[in-house]
Parts: sequence; C-alpha cells; structure tokens
Amino acid sequence: MFRVIRSGKRKTKQWKRMVTKATFVDPGFRRKPPKYERFIRPSRLRFTKAHVTHPEL
Repeated sequence: MFRVIRSGKRKTKQWKRMVTKATFVDPGFRRKPPKYERFIRPSRLRFTKAHVTHPEL
C-alpha cells in the first residue's frame, strides 16, 4: 500500500510514504505544500468516485 520515500538534503529522512494503490479523495481535496505532505498520492491514483460492489455495504 505504501512505499518509503527518502527525502531531505542528506537522503536520511524516511518519514514520507507514497501511496501505490488507487485511493478515494474528497472532491474538495487540497494538497499540503510538498514539504509538509506526509502521504504522497500520485494524481493518476486519485479517484473522486468510488465503485462499491459489496452487497452488505
């Protein structure tokens, strides 16, 4: 689900995570500035509509 991204000038900070699966985002979703963003969601994996096929839900 997540992949560790090494960021920072010295490449030692490993607190960022990149999402590797498609995720639902709110239509009013706004990104934080890249410096403060802990979970990076690539734009091609962002979906505003969820296709739910589970009959009990």
